[in-house]
Amino acid sequence: MAQKKKVPSSSGTLPTASVSFATWTILVILIIGALTFFPQFATGPIIEHLIMMGGN
Repeated sequence: MAQKKKVPSSSGTLPTASVSFATWTILVILIIGALTFFPQFATGPIIEHLIMMGGN
């Protein structure tokens, strides 16, 4: 990697020293974190319904 030539920036390059990079990074982290907890939030009402239907 040390001998790899530097590729010039193009219109599709997202600079890492910008506000948009920080915004996208934080947004992706929040989305992945929310998707991690989604199954727990979704199964709560399902389990509650099954308990109510079982008569417990």
